Amino acid sequence: MCVLLLADLDSLPPEKQAVFLNCFKAVLLELYRVVKNAEEIIQGCCSQDWLKAAIKLANSVEVFADVFFKLDWCTSVVSIIFSDAMSASELEKVARNVEGFGEEEYDRKIEEIHSVLTKHALHDCESLRRRLITEQHDNRSLTPDQQEIVANLLKLLATDPVGMSEQKTKKIDLLLTIKPEKLVHINRIGKGSYGVVSKVKWLGQNFAKKSFKLCSEHRFQQEAEMLASVSHPHIVQVFGRSVDNRTSECSLVMELMDEDLIDHIDAFMKSPSGPELELPVALDIMLQVAEAMLYLHTKKIVHRDVKAANILINHAKIEEMEKAGYVQAKVADLGESKIKLSGATYSPQTQAGTTRWMAPELFEKEKSSDEIKYPFKADVYSYAITCSEILNMGKLPFADIEKQSELKEAVRKGIRPTLPDSLPLSLMSLIKQCWDADPSMRPSFSRICAELRHIKNLHMISNVVTKLKGMVALGLERVEA
Repeated sequence: MCVLLLADLDSLPPEKQAVFLNCFKAVLLELYRVVKNAEEIIQGCCSQDWLKAAIKLANSVEVFADVFFKLDWCTSVVSIIFSDAMSASELEKVARNVEGFGEEEYDRKIEEIHSVLTKHALHDCESLRRRLITEQHDNRSLTPDQQEIVANLLKLLATDPVGMSEQKTKKIDLLLTIKPEKLVHINRIGKGSYGVVSKVKWLGQNFAKKSFKLCSEHRFQQEAEMLASVSHPHIVQVFGRSVDNRTSECSLVMELMDEDLIDHIDAFMKSPSGPELELPVALDIMLQVAEAMLYLHTKKIVHRDVKAANILINHAKIEEMEKAGYVQAKVADLGESKIKLSGATYSPQTQAGTTRWMAPELFEKEKSSDEIKYPFKADVYSYAITCSEILNMGKLPFADIEKQSELKEAVRKGIRPTLPDSLPLSLMSLIKQCWDADPSMRPSFSRICAELRHIKNLHMISNVVTKLKGMVALGLERVEA
């Protein structure tokens, strides 16, 4: 091989060891992060409090599929870098196309992964069902909370969370019905235009509760049904619904996240690691959001309000990754989402989105019942504006324009947020395509994800090439092993 074995490092001066390890640090750290994520999920499955673990892992095929795909992709990139037949110039060429991970291959790979996982999931569901029935029959050893968890899990299993049953299941049945008195209020987290979000304790664990005062039960039912059908590692997971008839308050119980993306970026800028996210970190966040949007669009769901404030994050559990700004990002606030069932057009029904992130074609439809020809492409535009927020370290899009009328006129004229000059041309071109004035010219999220993976490949491998060239200047060449 042309790679210096780790055992050979001890024979080198400390400064040269550091140079060599630095060449491969970024790509190995990426692989380490993916492996640690997989390990965390597995440990979650093996929790001693297996009842609570089971309720959080219900309908989690998408989570495991995501891990398998990322492991496959990351090991492919690492194997290319450590190939025994590639010089620096050859690495630069192959970086432009990591085989098997393009737009068309993605669907095939995910389908194959789903097929394998679903078979195992069915077996696990049946094993869990038998164990739960045994626990239920001998409930003397169970606390009241555990008895409730057992009943809820049996309900979820009866609705076939894996989705393999031929029987039609109501989507709403996939959400647990929670009695209001079971949700112990801890503190209020925030307030939006559609509800109040609080931190609550349920079944001994912390969750977030989004409450709607005097809500329309019909509208709440619609939102709950839509959310019940959604399960993805980069979308905030909803576990249950609660209706308090005394106060006319409807609530959704969902996973508790650390903070929103804007707050994270603001804190990062003030930290010793700031003042800006490195390109690999920004790319990683943008790709996570794009993967969530691809999933929603595959389910025929239009989000309608994509922006950084609606992206929640959990901090990285690996110290080095946290210092760099890496996070687990999840799309939230699907309350204004709509499901497009058929046809090529879509009726907006209500005002959609927030003006600064809103696609120009929606301006004309705000007070009209006319149909929008390219509904999904409005999300693509909003996503591009969100990317500008990430790349500009949380700066408000069109910050110098206050009046909505002036903002709309500027957007109609083709004015868009500025992007950092240091961006790779391929990334800048992709974002500009996403916010094109003509919706039909904007790419799909399938293509966006493929392009972002391509840019990420190129950046990681090109960095290795650059550093390897620097090794030669220091008299440290890759040696024959």
